[in-house]
Amino acid sequence: MSAKRNRRIPEGLRIDLSGVVENVGDHTRVRGSASLEFSDIYQAEFVRGDDISWNFELRRITGGVQVTGDIMGEVPLSCYRCLEEFRHTISLKVDEVVLTVATGQREPGDMDDEYMVLDEQLDLEPILRDAVYLAIPVRRICSEECRGICPTCGENRNLVECGCPAREPDARLKPLADLKRRLEGR
Repeated sequence: MSAKRNRRIPEGLRIDLSGVVENVGDHTRVRGSASLEFSDIYQAEFVRGDDISWNFELRRITGGVQVTGDIMGEVPLSCYRCLEEFRHTISLKVDEVVLTVATGQREPGDMDDEYMVLDEQLDLEPILRDAVYLAIPVRRICSEECRGICPTCGENRNLVECGCPAREPDARLKPLADLKRRLEGR
């Protein structure tokens, strides 16, 4: 069964739109914060968003609701070089259209990749989850100066000078190294 269908929605992430934004053009502001936890798209890595806060405007449009606003927060990540945890700050704009669907109109598995209002209930969790996930850098490095882990002894070279000898470069790459030196000399 899909992880999307078995998720627990944290308090405050489900918004009842009945009586608030009923007619086209009606709008309201919602704000809040929550901690989000989810697996990445391949369920290979677990992602946690600590105190993710949002400030959205919800505007009724024909066939749905437009959600615009800001998301801010921090996501703890592991550096790919030194494996130490660091905090990545996110701040992004959101502009999404959420479709309105009545009970019985939606078949299980239909429109899994689309956001929707079901029976006047707007679930913000998928919007927040997707935005946070897309804000996570592909190259997760704690700093550009990170020296990583020594390939010989495994020490974190940011914390300890291990004294291991530098590896000799692969002799097959010498022509490329020579070319690089010549190009840098220009």
